[in-house]
Amino acid sequence: MEQGKLDAIDCDLATAVGLKLYQAAPHLMLTNQMAFPGIFTVSKKWWSGLSPDMQAKVAEAFVEAEQWGAQRLVQSERANLRTLREHGVTVTELKEADFNGVPEKLRSFYYSTHPRLKRFGLVVTESP
Repeated sequence: MEQGKLDAIDCDLATAVGLKLYQAAPHLMLTNQMAFPGIFTVSKKWWSGLSPDMQAKVAEAFVEAEQWGAQRLVQSERANLRTLREHGVTVTELKEADFNGVPEKLRSFYYSTHPRLKRFGLVVTESP
């Protein structure tokens, strides 16, 4: 970017702040299109060795941690956006309407076929 060989970069706000991209690129187009994954991976051997009660407790702890993580991400995104603005970055925010209905079509498809994605999507969109 500093050498003028790149016109744009697609990244999250934490990367833009962490790498101080605002020093070379004073314009930000905010699309809100990135997802924050919630992943829970354990070995079958370990999981099978747990009692059903312990499995339920582990799963419940994961749900709580995932919700906490999504809320923290929202806070972090707001802080990073504030930081970028404080460094003089011009922010252009694209709204869902700017994408001709595509986000709603995708959301409807994934929410209807993947209940976990729907739960995650609702947590993210309803977070303060």
